[in-house]
Amino acid sequence: HPFNYSHGSNEGYGVEGTTIYYRLAQAGYAVLSFDQCGFGDRLLEGASFYDKYPQWSKLGKMVYDVRCALNFLTEGRGIAAQEMPPLDRDKIILVGYSLGGMVALHAGAFDDRVTGIASFCGFTPFRTDSDEKSTGGIRRWWQWHGLLPKLGLFDRNEEKIPYDFDELLKAASTKPILIYSALHDRGVDSDEVEACVERAGSGALTFIHAEDVNRFQSSQHKVLIDWLASIE
Repeated sequence: HPFNYSHGSNEGYGVEGTTIYYRLAQAGYAVLSFDQCGFGDRLLEGASFYDKYPQWSKLGKMVYDVRCALNFLTEGRGIAAQEMPPLDRDKIILVGYSLGGMVALHAGAFDDRVTGIASFCGFTPFRTDSDEKSTGGIRRWWQWHGLLPKLGLFDRNEEKIPYDFDELLKAASTKPILIYSALHDRGVDSDEVEACVERAGSGALTFIHAEDVNRFQSSQHKVLIDWLASIE
């Protein structure tokens, strides 16, 4: 889900029948969604996170939560309120928009249980994301949202950041990957996103550079569902 602190993964009221969860279910997919740490029903968890876990990062916690969700899906670890529907555990796709797209790339790159990743408006490269950019720079991640505090060590030295999204894409290159980036997204440098994808190589990667703004609505939902059908 995006950086929507009050709602998290809840798309709001009056949108029944138009959410991505509904559309995926209508297309025959089982869907597991949850609020990220510090969002929606977990809002207060984020407020005290670094008091309790000063050596962690919120982004790391989010990746860990995805792994716990995978444990639940593949091994039944956890408690379900009702009987789980039949699942194809050999086909588990991580789908994320905005913040969720960033988390999906981090979590999916290093977990063999994940068989595909779709990231919508999920990133701009770290190493070229300086304060001078209209994006807000990496300051968004270490200061504004507190996702990855140690990125602050590279303030004004972004080119020295130890990893970037092209390495994540390479690490996941054996899996089908969909990267959807909007040309008119003020939160990314479109040229740098394209260059990052090119550095990652082709593999099983589908890159869509859309003449669009940052959004995840019906047209993007269709792109996702068509892509999912293409990799079955």
